[in-house]
Amino acid sequence: MEKPSTLNTDLPGLLANAEQAAAAGWQDELFVLYGHILTQSPDNLTALKGAARALLALRYLDDSAQAWRAALDVAPDDPEIQFQCGVTHFRRGEMKTAREFFDSARCVAPAHYGALGMNVLSRLYDADEDPAVLWRAQQDWAAQRVPSPFLSHPAAGQDPERPLRIGYLSSDFRAHSVGFNMLPIFQRFDRARFTIHAYAEVAHPDEAT
Repeated sequence: MEKPSTLNTDLPGLLANAEQAAAAGWQDELFVLYGHILTQSPDNLTALKGAARALLALRYLDDSAQAWRAALDVAPDDPEIQFQCGVTHFRRGEMKTAREFFDSARCVAPAHYGALGMNVLSRLYDADEDPAVLWRAQQDWAAQRVPSPFLSHPAAGQDPERPLRIGYLSSDFRAHSVGFNMLPIFQRFDRARFTIHAYAEVAHPDEAT
């Protein structure tokens, strides 16, 4: 996808350009486009959320947190904005503040599984967390998991010496610490004993993917 040679200045055109940039993963261009949109329409929720996401992707965490809070001022009961506020504070290392947002998201949307999972994850990174509280949070998370109807046990009587098939699913099979650390593990598997499948749920694949 090629970048547009000219910039639309009207609001519908800017939104269309922003949608194109988002699909292509052009974060720098996105931030500029959403800035133009917000100049014309300061409470445009699409632009506020888009700018916050772009800033987060560019690792401008303080600016992203400010943008998410501005979006929350416009839509205070939006659980996804509350969740993203929590994610931004999590990435800033502010675990308690992150959990407050995750809890707020679940107050509005009790079935928000991402907020529940991030609540537990933030506790793992909190040096002051009470182990008993962490254990209860982990039990709560496990209790709310719904078993997949597609999972089934292998049929009895299969050759016990057959290669074991292992599948890995991740959104971080890319130029990311998870991808870099998993690669040597994949390379060291005994191919006579294991068959390895990796599934990359990656929005924007790169050379590492």
